Amino acid sequence: MARVELFAGLDRLVIAQVAAYLEPLVVEQGVVLFSQGDAADSLYIVASGELGVFTRGNSAPTETRLNTLFAGDSVGEMAMLTGEQRSASIRALSRSTVLRLAREPFLEVVAAHPPVAQAVISVLSMHLRVADKARLESDTHTQHTVDAILAELDPDARTRVLEASLLPERSPEALVTLFGASAEEVAANLAKLGIRMGQASSAVQRILMERLTGDVGPEELKRLSSHAAEVLAAGRCWDEALAIVAALGEHRQLAATLGRALRSVPPLPAERAARWLDRLPIEDASDDVEVALASAARAEERGDIGGATALLQRALGQALLFGDAATGQRLTSAIARVSRDEDEPVSPMDVAPEREGRPGARRGIAGVAAALALTIAAAAVPAGSPQISFLLLLGAALSLWSSRLFPHFAVSLLLAAAWIIWGIANPSQAVAGFASMDWIFVLAVLAIAVAIEQSGLLFRAGLLLTRRMPRRLVWQGGTLLLTGLLLSPLLPEERGRAALTGPLALTLAQAARLRNNSAAAAALGLAAWIGSAPLSFAALNASSVSLLAWGLLPAPSRQQFDWLSWLLAALPLVVILAVGAFVAAWVVLRPDWHEAPSREGLDLQLAVLGPLSRREMGMILVLVVMVAGWSLAPLLHLHVAVIAVLGLFGAVVTGSFDQRSFREMDWSFLIYYGVALSVGALFNELQVGTLFSHLLGGGGRLATGGELLLMSPLLFIFAVASVGLAARFVLAAHETVLLLSLLFGPLAVRLGIDPWIVAVTLLAVINPWLTARQTPAFQVAFSATRGRLYTEAQARKVAVAYTVVTFLGLGLTIPFWRAMGLL
Repeated sequence: MARVELFAGLDRLVIAQVAAYLEPLVVEQGVVLFSQGDAADSLYIVASGELGVFTRGNSAPTETRLNTLFAGDSVGEMAMLTGEQRSASIRALSRSTVLRLAREPFLEVVAAHPPVAQAVISVLSMHLRVADKARLESDTHTQHTVDAILAELDPDARTRVLEASLLPERSPEALVTLFGASAEEVAANLAKLGIRMGQASSAVQRILMERLTGDVGPEELKRLSSHAAEVLAAGRCWDEALAIVAALGEHRQLAATLGRALRSVPPLPAERAARWLDRLPIEDASDDVEVALASAARAEERGDIGGATALLQRALGQALLFGDAATGQRLTSAIARVSRDEDEPVSPMDVAPEREGRPGARRGIAGVAAALALTIAAAAVPAGSPQISFLLLLGAALSLWSSRLFPHFAVSLLLAAAWIIWGIANPSQAVAGFASMDWIFVLAVLAIAVAIEQSGLLFRAGLLLTRRMPRRLVWQGGTLLLTGLLLSPLLPEERGRAALTGPLALTLAQAARLRNNSAAAAALGLAAWIGSAPLSFAALNASSVSLLAWGLLPAPSRQQFDWLSWLLAALPLVVILAVGAFVAAWVVLRPDWHEAPSREGLDLQLAVLGPLSRREMGMILVLVVMVAGWSLAPLLHLHVAVIAVLGLFGAVVTGSFDQRSFREMDWSFLIYYGVALSVGALFNELQVGTLFSHLLGGGGRLATGGELLLMSPLLFIFAVASVGLAARFVLAAHETVLLLSLLFGPLAVRLGIDPWIVAVTLLAVINPWLTARQTPAFQVAFSATRGRLYTEAQARKVAVAYTVVTFLGLGLTIPFWRAMGLL
């Protein structure tokens, strides 16, 4: 693979990731791999044997052998990239093995791995230089031919032919619109020059354009182009008008013309508009509301939710600047529909596509309105009631977070500023979370996670775990679940684990020749998903939400639960949920039992990776020392953050963490986390928890019900789980944990329950996938398997079973927690 032009010079980790998409094929002697003129849908790498390259001319009765391909040679990459037809036929001269890389997965690889994209650009540039050289050699002859034909035409006919060169693409309708009764004559003269209707730009057309520019000059050429585009637009020849504007006009003019096309009746179809939308930068696409909405929809199709949201937010800002309320409402509804970041849940109403006027589409407006109302209410609170002001401002922040209109980090910083303005906290208190060792700990842990991923150790671990799984389907599903679980401490990002284990499950399903969306394929895919995200509360550093929950614990509880003690306390619940969910999934899906074939794809990837690299060995040493340090931290009287920082420095020394790694960290979450820690500190300093305790402990009907709830730890834990599960239909995971930890934590202390149990209960229920897009990590898992393993209906059945198992597991774990002294 390293000898293939596209992959030459790439890191072996990247090559190994590309190798996951290779399909080995055996080609018997004399069999044609593909024929001249076939559509280019794959590239092939010769693994063994010999293949001949043959071509046949238009009038040649026999083929001509041009070349012979041996092991390590590749063929078809340029045709696959450019979409051209095969220029030759490939036939096996002996029994051969080739590795096929299809166009669709290859484009996915290019999108996911910047080094591959850079290699593609380099190869294309080299081939373009060769093509340009050949074109220059042939242009001289073509110019003489064109000039001779033009000399035979009368002046008016010559002018019309030259003006027709303004059309990068021609249709009979476009010629009639521009030239009227002379259209047929123009078409005939173009045919003499070798230009046919519907034919794309050619060397002849380029020469005609040069002649037109020489005749009229650049300024007149620009005027002629604008006039032609306007005439074509008036005649609804939108593609031709847009082609002229795209070739000779400015981006703003293209956006304006495209906006007219999208507003016309009937509007320009989306599939025809897509090619022009892709040419517009974000600053120009946002100038026209129709173009902004269409561009955002295009970005959403590609999975670029952040780009779509940024584009719509820019357009919304311009609409508000010019006081266009109707346009602002449309854009706000669109933002609420497409914005899906890590923390944003989707309510049941969002399963179906949203239309304007539906509650889900109005969430953004409602969230801003609620935030504004709560902020005004906070301003009206008397100066001596900081607790009420604190709660009202926190409610305003929650409303803005759930509105999905603004980034989480921006709302977080705004909340800190509001505390200072209202006099609830001084500047030091408002940003105290960033000055805490807990924030330093989370920063170092997330940095080490990036270092582990970039070293290749995580990828190797996933391959090894999957490679050594048993042959029977039920054990393979169990191994996939365990793989996701064991990778949790190494990759504290649920979406990252889902993106890793999903393709591993897909590889196994394809190796076993499982039918897409069959019960067996669904069992493998959902087992991988359950181990990757719902069980992530097993390790303290398995997800950013777990780190947030740990940071919100009172200081005594936080000091008690380091990485090892957290794992030991959570382990029984994890085991019950893992086994229970796995059994429930098998009962619900009822997959067939069978033996799986050998896993050649995994062997190939491990072979490409080769032996452990120095960076991988360095990261193993760093991890061993760091985990040991966390275990010994109490004896050494060191904060766990100090150990984590030393581990991060070790990652820097071993070369696994650099400036690029630093930029790839989740800084949005880190800013949000710092403010969240300040929220917890202020919550305790202002004694806000006493308000809730008074409600449950004072007189009245609510207090009576509260005392009944506090009489039973089981009822209390079930109440926490039920409220947490319900909140996830409205709030994001981080906001659910933040709000409910502050609400139930003081109540747990009063009952004699360690607040850690509140935290782990919430973490156990915040990853539901009862609706299609409720949990972003599930969307990643579904996308990573390209929808081939399970359907949304299959996943929903397993989600219901998992929810039931979660409540049973919480009840069964209570005796263990009581034995540990946590109850």
